[in-house]
Amino acid sequence: MSFNFLKQTPFAMAIATIALTSHAQKVMPTLISTKYTLTMGNMTFQATAKNSGRIQSVKHSGTEVLHQDTNSATQYGSTFWPSPQAVWNWPPPAAIDANTFTASIDPDSTISFYNSGTVDNTTKIRVHKTYWANISDSSFNMRYTMINTGTARAWAPWEDTRIDTGGIYLFPKGTDAITGAIGTYTSTDSSGMVWYQHNNNNLPGSGTNKFYADGSQGWFAHVYPNRLVLIKKFKDSPASKKAPSPEDEIEFYSTNKPLTAASFIEMEVQGSYDTIRANDSVSWDMKWLVRKLPDSISVTVGNKAIVNYVKQIVGTATAIWPQSSSTTSFSLQASGNRVSLNMSNKGVVSLSLVNSRGQTIRQIHSGQLSEGRHDFSLAQDVPKGVYWLVLKNTVQILKTQMWVRF
Repeated sequence: MSFNFLKQTPFAMAIATIALTSHAQKVMPTLISTKYTLTMGNMTFQATAKNSGRIQSVKHSGTEVLHQDTNSATQYGSTFWPSPQAVWNWPPPAAIDANTFTASIDPDSTISFYNSGTVDNTTKIRVHKTYWANISDSSFNMRYTMINTGTARAWAPWEDTRIDTGGIYLFPKGTDAITGAIGTYTSTDSSGMVWYQHNNNNLPGSGTNKFYADGSQGWFAHVYPNRLVLIKKFKDSPASKKAPSPEDEIEFYSTNKPLTAASFIEMEVQGSYDTIRANDSVSWDMKWLVRKLPDSISVTVGNKAIVNYVKQIVGTATAIWPQSSSTTSFSLQASGNRVSLNMSNKGVVSLSLVNSRGQTIRQIHSGQLSEGRHDFSLAQDVPKGVYWLVLKNTVQILKTQMWVRF
């Protein structure tokens, strides 16, 4: 089942209490000390407001899935950046990767992290992260939203997950060649499955230890030396929509050899490179499936049994979020306190401002509108936060648009 990549139609996020009811059986998050926690059977997921709502820990039967940095306390867990990196170089902007975010546990059993502080001056991007656990397919789910506070420009969403060394990585190959210094150490079998065994022998002696690849089928898997399996499931993006070179849909980074206990890798996925208009946003969904590989399956490169096992799990995973209705007969734009609605035909519509809990806080218009452009003003007393403009007729939702009060 495919995922939904939402651009300018993120209504499901605004009314998550309703939209998720039929698509997920969720667990209620808890706050343990400073860690926002999801517990699902023998698995736990923890994220903190520190370091921009970073995913700090994921455990299966008490065994850690993510790299824990005991030295600098910065190179750990799973984070999110806008791509391409060439725009912001290194280190990542503090407002996106290091600053403390505003955090909440929402009534729809999701955890939200939001940059309510100073916007990054280079990217002009604010980031909103939503996490939840889905019991129906035993998955942890993420929605990353990039809000553009500057002029229109293109970005790709980018999830970067740090993991301890070793193990096997695999994904279905896309159309482009695999590039990067580690690319020569990968292999592609007759079915188009790309394999990489991480160890000292499969790392170059110099240069940037990375490979870049176009994937297909929307998944990237890792089999740990201890037989745990992490599968990232996402919407596949065509090679034509990748961020500027060298970026690509599937990326892998390793610290230099010789590998030590402090070494780590970065298992990375990027989404479609699309223009985000001024004061507009793009959301991107990711699903993590953590399992234990059956003892009967050998952890070796090229083992078809590993591929079949991963495909079975991916094939039974549920959609991350239902798709909302939309139509090309309407366009909705928001800038500052002004809202512009263009209608290609006259009709009876309602336009509402909805908060992140699905509650209508302002009824902007209700009734007949003629063909053409209509301008509305939003009240100055709306509290700071993330909202959605929702346009409906008597039958369905026609158009949605994120609006942020800073």
